[in-house]
Amino acid sequence: MFPLFSLYSTYHRTHKIDVLAMAWPLTCYAASLLLLFTNFNIIERIATKIINFLVWMGGVSYGMYIIHGPILALFNRINFMSGTNTTFLIRMLGYFVLTFICAYLLEKKFHQWVTAYFNKAKKQQQPEQPVPAASDLLV
Repeated sequence: MFPLFSLYSTYHRTHKIDVLAMAWPLTCYAASLLLLFTNFNIIERIATKIINFLVWMGGVSYGMYIIHGPILALFNRINFMSGTNTTFLIRMLGYFVLTFICAYLLEKKFHQWVTAYFNKAKKQQQPEQPVPAASDLLV
């Protein structure tokens, strides 16, 4: 009811309504009404998909941080397809796709392989020592 009251009071004071000034508040009000009367199962499914995507992005974000600089330097050295807005958009799309692919491979494939390799080497260097029994510790 408050947005309707604010619309009425604005019109009563100025005898006009600035549609552009009220577009964002009215959009938010309409979205809140939509959420109020919507089935929560739909909202929950959409929110779950968004959260799962953000969790996946968090899993590759460090790889993106590491790899985006070298890929950007590579793209800056290539003069092919540069000069217009269309070619800029194509290069930007290619940059994002290549960065996502390399980050995924770096984090999900290469990182696991390196971790397993070094854990295996660490276990081979250190022989396992027997764990003392609790009665041995009390003496």
